[in-house]
Amino acid sequence: MDTPAMPRMTRPFFRTQKNCWYAKINGKLKSLGVYGNNKARIAFAVWIKLLAENKETSARPSQPESVSLIQLTNDFLADSKGRVLPSTHSFYQRFLCPFANKYPGRKAHQISATEIHDFATKPTWSNSTRHDAITTISTMLRWHGIKIVGLRIPPKESKGISSVIPEREAMEIINAAKGDMGKLLQFLWLTGCRPSEALNLQADMVDLKHSLIVLREHKTSRVTRRPRIIYLSADARSNLLAQAKKYGSGFLFRSGNGKPYTLNNANNILWRLNRRLGTKATLYGFRHSFATDGLANGVPETHMAELLGHKSTRMLSAHYSHLGSKPMAMRAAVALFRK
Repeated sequence: MDTPAMPRMTRPFFRTQKNCWYAKINGKLKSLGVYGNNKARIAFAVWIKLLAENKETSARPSQPESVSLIQLTNDFLADSKGRVLPSTHSFYQRFLCPFANKYPGRKAHQISATEIHDFATKPTWSNSTRHDAITTISTMLRWHGIKIVGLRIPPKESKGISSVIPEREAMEIINAAKGDMGKLLQFLWLTGCRPSEALNLQADMVDLKHSLIVLREHKTSRVTRRPRIIYLSADARSNLLAQAKKYGSGFLFRSGNGKPYTLNNANNILWRLNRRLGTKATLYGFRHSFATDGLANGVPETHMAELLGHKSTRMLSAHYSHLGSKPMAMRAAVALFRK
Protein backbone atom coordinates (compact mmCIF):
# COMPACT_ATOMS: atom_id res chain seq x y z
CA MET A 1 0.00 0.00 0.00
CA ASP A 2 1.28 3.47 -0.84
CA THR A 3 1.99 6.07 1.79
CA PRO A 4 -1.34 7.74 2.54
CA ALA A 5 -1.86 10.97 0.64
CA MET A 6 -3.04 14.11 2.38
CA PRO A 7 -6.83 13.94 2.73
CA ARG A 8 -8.73 16.59 0.83
CA MET A 9 -11.06 19.08 2.43
CA THR A 10 -14.80 18.97 2.10
CA ARG A 11 -15.69 21.85 -0.21
CA PRO A 12 -18.79 24.00 0.27
CA PHE A 13 -21.97 22.50 -1.15
CA PHE A 14 -25.49 23.76 -1.77
CA ARG A 15 -28.54 22.21 -0.13
CA THR A 16 -31.57 22.75 -2.32
CA GLN A 17 -34.10 22.05 0.42
CA LYS A 18 -32.50 24.71 2.65
CA ASN A 19 -31.57 27.08 -0.23
CA CYS A 20 -28.29 27.55 1.61
CA TRP A 21 -24.57 26.75 1.30
CA TYR A 22 -22.85 24.49 3.85
CA ALA A 23 -19.31 23.30 4.64
CA LYS A 24 -17.49 21.33 7.29
CA ILE A 25 -15.52 23.48 9.72
CA ASN A 26 -13.45 21.63 12.32
CA GLY A 27 -15.26 18.43 11.42
CA LYS A 28 -18.72 19.90 12.00
CA LEU A 29 -21.28 20.75 9.34
CA LYS A 30 -21.92 24.49 9.36
CA SER A 31 -24.20 26.82 7.45
CA LEU A 32 -22.22 29.52 5.65
CA GLY A 33 -25.18 31.90 5.80
CA VAL A 34 -25.15 32.29 2.01
CA TYR A 35 -28.49 31.72 0.29
CA GLY A 36 -29.14 31.03 -3.40
CA ASN A 37 -27.67 28.45 -5.77
CA ASN A 38 -26.01 31.21 -7.82
CA LYS A 39 -23.92 32.45 -4.87
CA ALA A 40 -21.11 29.88 -5.14
CA ARG A 41 -18.34 32.50 -5.32
CA ILE A 42 -19.58 34.25 -2.17
CA ALA A 43 -19.96 30.92 -0.37
CA PHE A 44 -16.39 29.94 -1.18
CA ALA A 45 -15.11 33.31 0.02
CA VAL A 46 -16.93 32.88 3.35
CA TRP A 47 -15.57 29.34 3.65
CA ILE A 48 -11.96 30.48 3.08
CA LYS A 49 -12.41 33.22 5.67
CA LEU A 50 -13.75 30.79 8.26
CA LEU A 51 -10.86 28.40 7.63
CA ALA A 52 -8.37 31.23 8.08
CA GLU A 53 -9.97 32.13 11.41
CA ASN A 54 -9.52 28.59 12.71
CA LYS A 55 -6.20 26.94 13.40
CA GLU A 56 -7.71 23.60 12.50
CA THR A 57 -9.12 23.01 9.05
CA SER A 58 -12.07 20.95 7.94
CA ALA A 59 -9.70 18.20 6.78
CA ARG A 60 -9.87 14.81 8.44
CA PRO A 61 -7.08 13.73 10.84
CA SER A 62 -3.60 13.39 9.37
CA GLN A 63 -3.42 9.83 10.75
CA PRO A 64 -5.91 8.01 8.49
CA GLU A 65 -4.53 4.62 9.58
CA SER A 66 -6.10 5.11 13.04
CA VAL A 67 -9.67 4.96 11.69
CA SER A 68 -11.66 1.72 11.56
CA LEU A 69 -13.29 0.72 8.27
CA ILE A 70 -16.76 0.95 9.82
CA GLN A 71 -16.07 4.42 11.23
CA LEU A 72 -14.68 5.60 7.90
CA THR A 73 -17.78 4.28 6.12
CA ASN A 74 -20.06 6.14 8.54
CA ASP A 75 -18.03 9.35 8.15
CA PHE A 76 -17.99 9.16 4.37
CA LEU A 77 -21.73 8.50 4.12
CA ALA A 78 -22.50 11.31 6.57
CA ASP A 79 -20.30 13.73 4.64
CA SER A 80 -21.77 12.79 1.25
CA LYS A 81 -25.41 12.90 2.36
CA GLY A 82 -25.74 16.64 1.81
CA ARG A 83 -23.50 16.79 -1.26
CA VAL A 84 -25.02 14.17 -3.53
CA LEU A 85 -28.46 13.12 -4.71
CA PRO A 86 -30.38 10.66 -2.50
CA SER A 87 -30.10 8.06 -5.26
CA THR A 88 -26.30 8.48 -5.32
CA HIS A 89 -26.17 8.19 -1.53
CA SER A 90 -28.16 4.95 -1.74
CA PHE A 91 -25.73 3.78 -4.44
CA TYR A 92 -22.82 4.38 -2.04
CA GLN A 93 -24.62 2.51 0.75
CA ARG A 94 -25.29 -0.46 -1.50
CA PHE A 95 -21.57 -1.28 -1.68
CA LEU A 96 -19.93 0.39 1.31
CA CYS A 97 -22.12 -0.92 4.15
CA PRO A 98 -21.83 -4.64 3.20
CA PHE A 99 -18.09 -4.18 2.61
CA ALA A 100 -17.57 -2.63 6.05
CA ASN A 101 -19.67 -5.34 7.70
CA LYS A 102 -17.56 -8.00 5.99
CA TYR A 103 -14.48 -6.77 7.88
CA PRO A 104 -15.65 -5.64 11.33
CA GLY A 105 -12.93 -4.36 13.60
CA ARG A 106 -10.47 -3.79 10.75
CA LYS A 107 -8.59 -0.55 10.29
CA ALA A 108 -9.15 1.19 6.97
CA HIS A 109 -5.44 1.22 6.09
CA GLN A 110 -5.28 -2.60 6.50
CA ILE A 111 -7.66 -3.28 3.61
CA SER A 112 -5.98 -4.87 0.59
CA ALA A 113 -6.79 -4.99 -3.11
CA THR A 114 -7.38 -8.75 -2.82
CA GLU A 115 -10.09 -8.24 -0.20
CA ILE A 116 -11.83 -5.63 -2.37
CA HIS A 117 -11.69 -7.97 -5.37
CA ASP A 118 -13.07 -10.85 -3.27
CA PHE A 119 -15.98 -8.70 -2.11
CA ALA A 120 -16.81 -7.69 -5.70
CA THR A 121 -16.72 -11.27 -7.01
CA LYS A 122 -20.33 -12.39 -6.71
CA PRO A 123 -22.15 -14.69 -9.14
CA THR A 124 -25.08 -12.28 -9.36
CA TRP A 125 -22.90 -9.29 -10.29
CA SER A 126 -21.97 -8.29 -13.82
CA ASN A 127 -18.67 -6.62 -14.71
CA SER A 128 -20.48 -3.28 -14.55
CA THR A 129 -21.59 -3.95 -10.97
CA ARG A 130 -18.11 -5.11 -10.01
CA HIS A 131 -16.73 -1.93 -11.57
CA ASP A 132 -19.15 0.16 -9.49
CA ALA A 133 -18.33 -1.70 -6.27
CA ILE A 134 -14.55 -1.40 -6.63
CA THR A 135 -14.57 2.25 -7.71
CA THR A 136 -16.98 3.21 -4.88
CA ILE A 137 -14.80 1.57 -2.23
CA SER A 138 -11.69 3.12 -3.77
CA THR A 139 -13.35 6.54 -3.80
CA MET A 140 -14.13 6.29 -0.08
CA LEU A 141 -10.58 5.25 0.80
CA ARG A 142 -9.08 8.02 -1.33
CA TRP A 143 -11.45 10.49 0.37
CA HIS A 144 -9.64 9.60 3.59
CA GLY A 145 -6.19 9.75 1.99
CA ILE A 146 -5.65 6.02 1.43
CA LYS A 147 -4.67 4.71 -1.98
CA ILE A 148 -4.87 0.99 -2.68
CA VAL A 149 -2.22 -0.48 -4.96
CA GLY A 150 -3.08 -3.30 -7.36
CA LEU A 151 -6.78 -2.67 -7.86
CA ARG A 152 -8.06 -4.22 -11.07
CA ILE A 153 -11.23 -2.46 -12.16
CA PRO A 154 -13.22 -4.30 -14.85
CA PRO A 155 -14.59 -2.10 -17.62
CA LYS A 156 -18.28 -1.29 -17.61
CA GLU A 157 -20.32 -3.40 -19.96
CA SER A 158 -22.41 -1.69 -22.60
CA LYS A 159 -24.80 -4.51 -23.36
CA GLY A 160 -27.53 -2.64 -25.22
CA ILE A 161 -29.10 -5.02 -27.71
CA SER A 162 -27.33 -8.07 -26.25
CA SER A 163 -29.32 -7.84 -23.00
CA VAL A 164 -32.74 -7.64 -24.66
CA ILE A 165 -35.27 -10.07 -23.16
CA PRO A 166 -37.66 -11.78 -25.62
CA GLU A 167 -41.28 -11.06 -24.72
CA ARG A 168 -42.12 -14.73 -24.12
CA GLU A 169 -39.20 -15.03 -21.73
CA ALA A 170 -40.07 -11.77 -19.96
CA MET A 171 -43.65 -12.92 -19.39
CA GLU A 172 -42.42 -16.25 -18.05
CA ILE A 173 -40.21 -14.49 -15.51
CA ILE A 174 -42.91 -12.00 -14.50
CA ASN A 175 -45.48 -14.76 -13.98
CA ALA A 176 -43.03 -16.89 -11.98
CA ALA A 177 -42.11 -14.06 -9.59
CA LYS A 178 -43.90 -14.00 -6.25
CA GLY A 179 -45.50 -11.03 -4.51
CA ASP A 180 -44.58 -7.54 -5.57
CA MET A 181 -41.54 -8.76 -7.50
CA GLY A 182 -43.79 -9.75 -10.40
CA LYS A 183 -45.45 -6.32 -10.29
CA LEU A 184 -42.05 -4.63 -10.20
CA LEU A 185 -40.76 -6.54 -13.23
CA GLN A 186 -44.00 -5.91 -15.10
CA PHE A 187 -43.66 -2.18 -14.40
CA LEU A 188 -40.08 -2.20 -15.74
CA TRP A 189 -41.27 -3.98 -18.88
CA LEU A 190 -44.16 -1.54 -19.46
CA THR A 191 -42.29 1.73 -18.83
CA GLY A 192 -38.60 1.17 -19.57
CA CYS A 193 -37.72 3.17 -16.47
CA ARG A 194 -34.45 2.67 -14.60
CA PRO A 195 -34.59 -0.04 -11.92
CA SER A 196 -33.64 2.54 -9.27
CA GLU A 197 -36.58 4.72 -10.32
CA ALA A 198 -39.04 1.86 -9.85
CA LEU A 199 -37.51 0.69 -6.55
CA ASN A 200 -37.77 4.18 -5.05
CA LEU A 201 -41.24 4.92 -6.41
CA GLN A 202 -43.75 6.13 -3.83
CA ALA A 203 -47.50 6.70 -4.10
CA ASP A 204 -47.32 10.51 -3.89
CA MET A 205 -45.05 10.62 -6.96
CA VAL A 206 -47.73 9.16 -9.22
CA ASP A 207 -50.27 11.29 -11.07
CA LEU A 208 -52.86 8.70 -12.04
CA LYS A 209 -55.19 11.37 -13.42
CA HIS A 210 -52.69 12.30 -16.14
CA SER A 211 -51.06 8.84 -16.31
CA LEU A 212 -47.54 9.96 -15.52
CA ILE A 213 -44.89 10.11 -12.82
CA VAL A 214 -42.82 13.23 -12.14
CA LEU A 215 -39.44 12.72 -10.43
CA ARG A 216 -37.81 15.96 -9.27
CA GLU A 217 -34.63 14.22 -8.13
CA HIS A 218 -33.24 11.56 -10.45
CA LYS A 219 -30.03 10.20 -11.95
CA THR A 220 -29.59 12.90 -14.60
CA SER A 221 -31.24 15.88 -12.87
CA ARG A 222 -27.96 17.78 -12.60
CA VAL A 223 -27.35 17.33 -16.31
CA THR A 224 -30.83 17.86 -17.73
CA ARG A 225 -31.90 20.38 -15.04
CA ARG A 226 -35.48 19.26 -15.47
CA PRO A 227 -37.75 16.68 -13.86
CA ARG A 228 -37.85 13.12 -15.14
CA ILE A 229 -41.28 12.19 -16.46
CA ILE A 230 -42.31 8.55 -16.76
CA TYR A 231 -45.29 8.12 -19.06
CA LEU A 232 -47.76 5.37 -18.17
CA SER A 233 -49.54 3.12 -20.61
CA ALA A 234 -52.97 1.81 -19.64
CA ASP A 235 -51.45 -1.41 -18.27
CA ALA A 236 -48.74 0.48 -16.35
CA ARG A 237 -51.39 2.74 -14.84
CA SER A 238 -53.44 -0.30 -13.76
CA ASN A 239 -50.30 -1.81 -12.23
CA LEU A 240 -49.68 1.26 -10.04
CA LEU A 241 -53.36 1.72 -9.22
CA ALA A 242 -53.44 -1.79 -7.77
CA GLN A 243 -50.25 -1.14 -5.76
CA ALA A 244 -51.57 2.21 -4.49
CA LYS A 245 -54.79 0.55 -3.31
CA LYS A 246 -52.75 -2.17 -1.63
CA TYR A 247 -50.52 0.17 0.39
CA GLY A 248 -52.29 3.53 0.40
CA SER A 249 -49.06 5.52 0.74
CA GLY A 250 -45.31 5.08 0.76
CA PHE A 251 -43.31 2.70 -1.40
CA LEU A 252 -45.29 0.89 -4.08
CA PHE A 253 -43.10 -2.20 -4.48
CA ARG A 254 -42.22 -4.04 -1.27
CA SER A 255 -40.65 -7.32 -0.26
CA GLY A 256 -42.28 -9.88 2.03
CA ASN A 257 -41.21 -8.02 5.19
CA GLY A 258 -43.05 -4.88 4.08
CA LYS A 259 -39.88 -2.92 3.32
CA PRO A 260 -39.04 -1.61 -0.17
CA TYR A 261 -36.82 -3.77 -2.32
CA THR A 262 -33.16 -2.79 -2.49
CA LEU A 263 -31.23 -3.16 -5.73
CA ASN A 264 -29.22 -6.03 -4.24
CA ASN A 265 -32.38 -7.75 -3.04
CA ALA A 266 -34.14 -7.42 -6.41
CA ASN A 267 -31.04 -8.59 -8.31
CA ASN A 268 -30.72 -11.66 -6.10
CA ILE A 269 -34.37 -12.59 -6.56
CA LEU A 270 -34.07 -12.22 -10.33
CA TRP A 271 -30.86 -14.29 -10.30
CA ARG A 272 -32.68 -17.13 -8.52
CA LEU A 273 -35.56 -16.90 -11.01
CA ASN A 274 -33.09 -17.12 -13.89
CA ARG A 275 -31.44 -20.16 -12.37
CA ARG A 276 -34.81 -21.89 -11.93
CA LEU A 277 -36.18 -20.98 -15.37
CA GLY A 278 -32.95 -21.23 -17.37
CA THR A 279 -33.14 -17.57 -18.40
CA LYS A 280 -30.52 -14.78 -18.31
CA ALA A 281 -32.53 -11.61 -17.69
CA THR A 282 -31.22 -8.57 -15.83
CA LEU A 283 -33.16 -5.69 -14.32
CA TYR A 284 -31.64 -3.32 -16.86
CA GLY A 285 -32.50 -5.81 -19.58
CA PHE A 286 -36.16 -4.81 -19.21
CA ARG A 287 -35.17 -1.21 -19.98
CA HIS A 288 -33.09 -2.26 -23.01
CA SER A 289 -36.01 -4.38 -24.24
CA PHE A 290 -38.34 -1.38 -23.99
CA ALA A 291 -35.97 0.76 -26.08
CA THR A 292 -35.35 -1.98 -28.64
CA ASP A 293 -39.03 -2.80 -29.13
CA GLY A 294 -39.95 0.87 -29.46
CA LEU A 295 -37.28 1.71 -32.01
CA ALA A 296 -37.91 -1.47 -34.00
CA ASN A 297 -41.58 -0.50 -34.24
CA GLY A 298 -40.84 2.96 -35.59
CA VAL A 299 -40.90 5.16 -32.48
CA PRO A 300 -38.79 8.27 -33.36
CA GLU A 301 -35.45 8.46 -31.59
CA THR A 302 -36.31 11.82 -30.02
CA HIS A 303 -39.48 10.34 -28.53
CA MET A 304 -37.65 7.29 -27.24
CA ALA A 305 -34.95 9.45 -25.65
CA GLU A 306 -37.68 11.37 -23.81
CA LEU A 307 -39.38 8.14 -22.69
CA LEU A 308 -36.09 6.84 -21.30
CA GLY A 309 -35.19 10.11 -19.60
CA HIS A 310 -32.17 10.95 -21.77
CA LYS A 311 -31.20 14.53 -22.54
CA SER A 312 -30.42 13.70 -26.17
CA THR A 313 -30.38 10.77 -28.60
CA ARG A 314 -26.65 10.19 -28.07
CA MET A 315 -27.16 7.17 -25.81
CA LEU A 316 -29.57 5.64 -28.31
CA SER A 317 -27.08 6.10 -31.12
CA ALA A 318 -24.36 4.44 -29.04
CA HIS A 319 -26.37 1.33 -28.13
CA TYR A 320 -29.09 0.99 -30.77
CA SER A 321 -27.56 2.50 -33.92
CA HIS A 322 -28.86 -0.39 -36.05
CA LEU A 323 -32.47 0.38 -35.02
CA GLY A 324 -32.61 4.17 -35.31
CA SER A 325 -34.39 6.31 -37.87
CA LYS A 326 -31.43 6.63 -40.26
CA PRO A 327 -30.96 2.85 -40.84
CA MET A 328 -34.72 2.46 -41.27
CA ALA A 329 -34.77 5.25 -43.84
CA MET A 330 -31.81 3.76 -45.71
CA ARG A 331 -33.42 0.33 -45.85
CA ALA A 332 -36.59 1.93 -47.23
CA ALA A 333 -34.49 3.71 -49.86
CA VAL A 334 -32.85 0.44 -50.97
CA ALA A 335 -36.29 -1.18 -51.24
CA LEU A 336 -37.23 1.38 -53.91
CA PHE A 337 -34.93 -0.26 -56.46
CA ARG A 338 -33.79 -3.59 -54.98
CA LYS A 339 -35.87 -6.51 -53.74
